[in-house]
Amino acid sequence: MTCKEAQSMVREYIAGELPPKELERFIEHVRGCGNCYEELETFFMIDRAVRYLDEETEHSFNLKTLLEKDLKEKEHALARKRRSKWAIICLAVLVIVLMCLLLLDAFGIFQISRLF
Repeated sequence: MTCKEAQSMVREYIAGELPPKELERFIEHVRGCGNCYEELETFFMIDRAVRYLDEETEHSFNLKTLLEKDLKEKEHALARKRRSKWAIICLAVLVIVLMCLLLLDAFGIFQISRLF
């Protein structure tokens, strides 16, 4: 991903509108590019400050910490999604193997009792 592409995605990132694949590429780029990280940090702080003023709460917070927390949460969500995808694939393969064994047993080609 180029810096120009990453910079064009900042607004969508802050709004939480990036699709998972683009989000992954965006985070990877921002983690490795100091200039893009600084730009994201600036826009993120502005967005959070405006929200903070709109909420009129008494609580103060560290905007830089919030950006890091937001990036980490999205990285973890992407990792969970990847793990879930692989778990489903493994389960599907297991079901197919079991079905094949049952069919082979039903036709007398292979006896499952030999496995145990």
